[in-house]
Amino acid sequence: MSRLRPIVLVLLVLLTGASSAFAADRDGAELPRRGRGKRAEVGAERRSPDALTRRSAHEEAHVGAHALQPIARRIVLQDETSRRRRNPDQRDFFVVLFPHAVPEYAVARSSAELVSDVIRPLSGQLIVAWLVFLVLLGWRRIFQNDADMMDRSHFALRCFELYGVLVALTMLTGMLWPKSQRIFLLCGLLVLDLAIIQTFTVIVADGFLVRVRRLRVPVIVRDVIVLVLYVVASVFVLSRHGVDVTSIMTGSVLVTAVIGLAFQDTLGSIASGLAIQLERPYQEGDWILYDGQMGRVLEINWRSTVMQTTRHDVVIIPNRLLTANRLINLTRPDPSHRREVEVTLPYALPPNTAREYLEAAARNANVMLEPPPYALLRAFDNSGIRYVVYFFIRHVQDHDRAEDRVRTSIWYRLKRHGVNIPYPIHEVMMMPAAPAADAARDHTAMAGRVAALARIPFLAPLRDTEREELASALGEASYGKGEVIIAQGDAGESMFLITSGVVEVLLQSGASEPTPVATLSTGDFFGEMSLMTGDARTATVRALEDTHVFVVEHGPFGRLIAGNPVLCDRIAESLERRQAELAQKRQPSGVRDPAASPEAGTLIHRIRAFFGVRP
Repeated sequence: MSRLRPIVLVLLVLLTGASSAFAADRDGAELPRRGRGKRAEVGAERRSPDALTRRSAHEEAHVGAHALQPIARRIVLQDETSRRRRNPDQRDFFVVLFPHAVPEYAVARSSAELVSDVIRPLSGQLIVAWLVFLVLLGWRRIFQNDADMMDRSHFALRCFELYGVLVALTMLTGMLWPKSQRIFLLCGLLVLDLAIIQTFTVIVADGFLVRVRRLRVPVIVRDVIVLVLYVVASVFVLSRHGVDVTSIMTGSVLVTAVIGLAFQDTLGSIASGLAIQLERPYQEGDWILYDGQMGRVLEINWRSTVMQTTRHDVVIIPNRLLTANRLINLTRPDPSHRREVEVTLPYALPPNTAREYLEAAARNANVMLEPPPYALLRAFDNSGIRYVVYFFIRHVQDHDRAEDRVRTSIWYRLKRHGVNIPYPIHEVMMMPAAPAADAARDHTAMAGRVAALARIPFLAPLRDTEREELASALGEASYGKGEVIIAQGDAGESMFLITSGVVEVLLQSGASEPTPVATLSTGDFFGEMSLMTGDARTATVRALEDTHVFVVEHGPFGRLIAGNPVLCDRIAESLERRQAELAQKRQPSGVRDPAASPEAGTLIHRIRAFFGVRP
């Protein structure tokens, strides 16, 4: 079809010019032919016996018929089965009163008249088609880099190409098979109507409304408007050319009823699709929940809605099912979405404390903080108390990952507070473990704690017995990836020893974002100033991966050094040297940090005062 495009253009130009030329030529040549019409008519009489017979009959009935030859009616014999009569000269009073008295003469038709008669019905529509076609080509030229515009105007271009082919067939049948010319003429007019409607639909809907007014026109509404305009234009064209549209519509009632019964589901989906576009309960790009499946709407067409699920599967749902059943729009009016996670906790844990743990875990799971997460007591089950944690996420398609983060954060927080999630209750026979195995396990655990304390420089003055005593009082805690272990500015009286995992240290100045300043891993420690002086946390420490730590609390450590002033001073001196080294590393430009490098002797007095040690 693309190869026919140049041919169609040339044909339209030639036919448009030829139609005007032939019409002018015929009008100008009419008068000269009348001047020599007598000779042609006499020659035709001699060649046609029928004409001579008719002339004799008229001469016997009416005297003086020869004087009426210049205004006589003439018959143009086209072929054996069809003829066309020219209108008589209405200026002659005698012809008007006595038309039967006028003899008939046969006149041979020229080639120019034959071509002119074929082109005459096409001249007006060819001019209109050519003008609209030029508008379409100019529009495509302007938006040649817009793939969507080129795609939408492609159908109109194909209609013009088909119209060019029908014009050629109309001319061919007019010269060879005149009876078939009308069929191709009507088909060409119907195709031209569709091409013009499609062209101006693209200009108005896709050009003005979408790109100028920024109004999105639904596909179904656009198609309905095109269909209505085309039906109206088709009825008008058929009526002007003598086609009885009423009888056609009346005769097609039975056919319409049969088609309606056969395609009632499809027609119902089409009507539902139109209702969806008008009511707009959902749009393309929205996330919906239908029949237990959640997905994003890819397309809304006449018959169905195309949805892509979270598994990246494409589901095609007939529109009639969507309008007949319950559907949930998860995107509107607000794209944020509430999710929930259930967890069962033991009866020994007070509900207020349980809700506090759960809400804190949800806030630390990278969910929306406004509205804040909240926990509710759902039911009392056999194995424990069932709670529900509600939280909000920004994008509903991320609900799986958000629920995973919340459950993970809940597990780590409960583990740190020594709360076990109860299993369903069963009667189980437990065999006592061998005392030797328990002793070996405890000895191994104690050895690991003592070794961890031995790696801390400022605790080097401790004797082995003191170190073992402190090791037996250590606490343990586990943190998940991304969790904040301590926050800058919080109160604290404990120190942390990293036994596995990696953490990062963040410093924040004013309202600026926290800045990473150090990374700590297995064997490192942090929080020693809060342990020794009770000061607020000077930095934020966040786990970069799952991390396990030993916790040195103020109480056991204070009992160890409260009665030993010499040990307290040695630890204070070691800690003071460490703080001076850290201050030098963090302030390479020489700017002094009072929180990190206290003046000499000040730290010792603060530690003594905090632990109540007298010199």
